[in-house]
Amino acid sequence: MALEDAKIKPADISYIEAHGTATPLGDPIEIDGLKLAFGKQEKKQFCSIGSVKSNFGHLTHAAGVAGFIKTVLSLYHKQLAPSINFSRPNPHIDFENSPFIVNDQFREWKTGGKGSQE
Repeated sequence: MALEDAKIKPADISYIEAHGTATPLGDPIEIDGLKLAFGKQEKKQFCSIGSVKSNFGHLTHAAGVAGFIKTVLSLYHKQLAPSINFSRPNPHIDFENSPFIVNDQFREWKTGGKGSQE
């Protein structure tokens, strides 16, 4: 409903700052929820995901604002910080057949969605 209200298509979303629990159960549930929100997509692995927790650990009450600040700085600099210490995906998550890919390296944030300059 949020995507519909915002009048954007899931295919226009290029990054999601995830909660990223790094637990065997939590991450698959989060990705399943995102897949449900995105619906069926023809293109695969177009949306990078990351979590500030890989950089700082869980900041308890400050976790949400830390992720928000990271995302705002990423938007400002048009760069995505990597999720460090990521070596292999959770075996319970099928990233290859999803819209998502773990952003495991520093990269330019390239967009192609509505309102994009690129």
